[in-house]
Amino acid sequence: MKKILTVLLISFSVAFLLSGCRVTTIEQAIMAAESNGSIPRLNHDNTITGPDKDNNGIRDDIDAYIATLPYTEVQKKAIQQNARALNTTLTVDKTDKTALTDVSTKLVRAVVCIHDKFQDGTTTASKLISENEKMTINTKNRFIEYEKYNSARSGSVTRLPDGDTCE
Repeated sequence: MKKILTVLLISFSVAFLLSGCRVTTIEQAIMAAESNGSIPRLNHDNTITGPDKDNNGIRDDIDAYIATLPYTEVQKKAIQQNARALNTTLTVDKTDKTALTDVSTKLVRAVVCIHDKFQDGTTTASKLISENEKMTINTKNRFIEYEKYNSARSGSVTRLPDGDTCE
């Protein structure tokens, strides 16, 4: 976590120096980094799921970002599966144990799928999973819902699936 924060702070610092902007808040830092292309432009509205015009279960800004990645279509589908599963953690009924288990299973299947499609060890797969999580949980409301999901799942176990886990 400390490494991620360090990388983000360095990225923001470089973005500000290059852009020549005077930044006084984190929000301004993020907007400046988005403006100069250091990070993808993300939706920051107050909704939990954000806009999804094609109803594929992935926020439009994340979908657009995935489309720009230099991977095969099969690999991009694995990244999309993970993004879709992460999005469901925000909307699942946190009091429904069956629904929570179903969402957890989808998330685990998506993680295994990414690892299967990026077989360079865990480096690329882990990076992509982490990026998807950061982009999905990018507002206070989304963070709160994700924390509620994690709290509701605390102490539970999800079995690692066998076979092909890709959708």
